[in-house]
Amino acid sequence: MTGPPQTHHGITVFDLDDMEQRLRSVGFTDYQPNAEEPLWFYDRADDPVGQMTACVLGAGYRTHYIENPATSHQICLIEVLPQPRLAHPGGGRLETDLTITVPVADPERATALLGDREVQDFRFVPIDEEPWALVYYSHSGWAAARRFYEDVLGVGIDEIGTDRYQFVGVGGRLEVQVDPAIPPLAAGLGKRYQGANHFRLLRVELADAAARIDADPSCSFLLRPANGFAFAYGPCGEAVELFDRSVTDPALPHKEDAHV
Repeated sequence: MTGPPQTHHGITVFDLDDMEQRLRSVGFTDYQPNAEEPLWFYDRADDPVGQMTACVLGAGYRTHYIENPATSHQICLIEVLPQPRLAHPGGGRLETDLTITVPVADPERATALLGDREVQDFRFVPIDEEPWALVYYSHSGWAAARRFYEDVLGVGIDEIGTDRYQFVGVGGRLEVQVDPAIPPLAAGLGKRYQGANHFRLLRVELADAAARIDADPSCSFLLRPANGFAFAYGPCGEAVELFDRSVTDPALPHKEDAHV
């Protein structure tokens, strides 16, 4: 089966060109509409996007997303400037890290090219499977995060097993693994180390969610709502792209995308 429209996962890398070349070689041959080359953003007065996201990504970064046309799976690459980069803070997974399941024509070859856990946690599967992601939380972190998703964003979540959950009605498949061994994400780290950066939730009632985010000090906007799109920052350090229901109807072309 092919993935649902706009299955999208973001990762922080230190060499965007190298990672993009590797992903292209395993099937990610399409790129961001109207952006054949990566886009640069800086923390300065003439760049409002760079200013608003500097708290998470530092003084400057470039970003590009590419897509596998066979699966509608998008991977957004974010390369931060050398000065704000951080070494991965620990040898294992952190809160809000992702394992991204990536369907490709040759999983064994893809694993050899891209299987470095220090850079990104990819799980390659045959091309007819579904692209999806698993996000990790500690028990204490999940309590705060679940409130953020359900009560603030208005997203449905089902329990599907012991310490295992699944988002409902958000476009692509997204699951949660709660694990007491997962350490919390230290304040101030942002997404400046190699690993998970963000994921996307579709079909959100964005106006309602925005009002609740503004009223809740545990979360905030990295990018405020505009044209049916927003970028939120949650209580555990999760960065979440939000698309309003009106612009992510499945009948729309899957390339319809307000990503900045």
